[in-house]
Amino acid sequence: MTIDLDQRVNVVLVTIDCLRPDYLGCYNDVNEGVEPTIDELARTGYRFENAFATASQTPISFPGLATAEYPLSRGGPLKLSDDRTFVAEWFSEARYRTAGFSTNHWLSYMSNYPTGFDDYFEYYEFGEKVREHACYLVEKGYADGKCLTELETELRDALIEQYETAIDGCEKYLAETDWESGTVAATHKALRTELDLLQSDFEAFADQLDADLSQPGLFESARRSVVSSVKRRARDVGPVRAAYRRFQRSTYDEPPRQKPVADAERVTDEAIDYLGDVDEPCYLWIHYMDVHRPYLPGSADDWTNEFQTYVNAVDESVSFEAANEQWYEAYTALYKACIRYVDDHLARLHDSLASLDRETAVVLTADHGEEFREHGGTDHNAKLYDVLIHVPLIVSQTGDDGVKDPVTKLFSHVDLLPTVYSQVVHDTSVPDTIDGQDIYAEPRKAVIAETLRTASSPEHEDHVGRHLGTDYKRIAARSHGEKLIYYEDESAWQLYDLNADPVEQQNLIDQREPVQLRERVLNRERTIETQFEHSDRSRGNAEQPEIIRDRLDDLGYTV
Repeated sequence: MTIDLDQRVNVVLVTIDCLRPDYLGCYNDVNEGVEPTIDELARTGYRFENAFATASQTPISFPGLATAEYPLSRGGPLKLSDDRTFVAEWFSEARYRTAGFSTNHWLSYMSNYPTGFDDYFEYYEFGEKVREHACYLVEKGYADGKCLTELETELRDALIEQYETAIDGCEKYLAETDWESGTVAATHKALRTELDLLQSDFEAFADQLDADLSQPGLFESARRSVVSSVKRRARDVGPVRAAYRRFQRSTYDEPPRQKPVADAERVTDEAIDYLGDVDEPCYLWIHYMDVHRPYLPGSADDWTNEFQTYVNAVDESVSFEAANEQWYEAYTALYKACIRYVDDHLARLHDSLASLDRETAVVLTADHGEEFREHGGTDHNAKLYDVLIHVPLIVSQTGDDGVKDPVTKLFSHVDLLPTVYSQVVHDTSVPDTIDGQDIYAEPRKAVIAETLRTASSPEHEDHVGRHLGTDYKRIAARSHGEKLIYYEDESAWQLYDLNADPVEQQNLIDQREPVQLRERVLNRERTIETQFEHSDRSRGNAEQPEIIRDRLDDLGYTV
């Protein structure tokens, strides 16, 4: 691919959380028409058939896009080391205006993602945003409790509102539900007990809040109190968790199941407004969360009766084993509806880009895929199968309507921005310390993906870990025809013939020896260990604040 672009064109990177290529018409004819805007970008741009993320979940996959380095490099992925070189810095040095629009809590300043951006916009609930920033200011020593009067007031109101909302919703649910006997009655009794505890906690919390807010460390104290009282207690065990979820989603005066993140409409509106105010060439990154669980297509006002039926059918407290075919059909139908919703707003974004005086290179990809029962579960956990790491990748240019041939080269996310940067900015002087490369200068024979499985999760679960040195590494090397996966937690290997077994069901490790792929995996493990020994471990393995962990929990992450 050679993109014939002036070196001062805009670059817009669009990342869509959890988007699988085989659910797009441009990759799979079965889904033709689901996303016409993405299909058109693929028709007039370059569609990469063999693009792969570096991991299967956002906090571990995104370092490859943000820094062109593998996620387990330099101490780990949770809080990116200052030793990494961020791609946004490259564009800044090339005199580009840089802006990021983040809707995923893993991609916040707490993890160092704004590095290199002139402007960085994060979309969280107002009250949590206030607390998060306040905690950060105190932690960094930029302010103490006595000089944050305005934030203190906002914090107090936000925390009290959380209590009042929880109590009000719980009371309405109990009052309007016809309880009878058995498990339902037990749930009612348990939830009533939790409500009494919530009310008691709230009274104590309200009495102490004003005093807490006048002391150093006030934000941490208040945050711990409200999280432990509201977020955790009523969701931790059996029927209480299910009942808590139900009253959160009950109709009453508001549509059920509000999105836990900003939706594509809002983010697109603000990105378009930003572009209209920028005269110089810009590098813009937009991350959409709408295709991530809980799969809510559009704003609440846009849900049709059909989609509302799907929403009601999908009970996320149902275990995979208990899920029936109706549940599965609803689950995937919602997923497709969310893709279409994002596509509608991509159309608006593309129309806006096409109207600018400066041409724009649009790069569209996903941070990882999603599993729909192919390997024993749903969601995206610590697995490295293709349904989770094979991602769409489309590079298109406004004003270019010519049809392009698909690109079949192997392509890793660590290669994405080095390749785009060299092709668009016509500058090959990217840091030699990165793992990525311009694949047109040096094609790959195999790609690497890696993740961590938490050492504390049950044996039957594949929860993604965060901590090098304590959690277990899993590393995959994938060529055009084979994939080898190493499981440190099990001291086991899996080998798949991707031509004969593209869904990766038959492990051939006992039948043949993948010499070259094994060498790649072992070399990568040695590099990880060497870098970890010389890294700032406390930074790479730093914990997210509890308030962030709770919002991530709402999105289905186990943190």
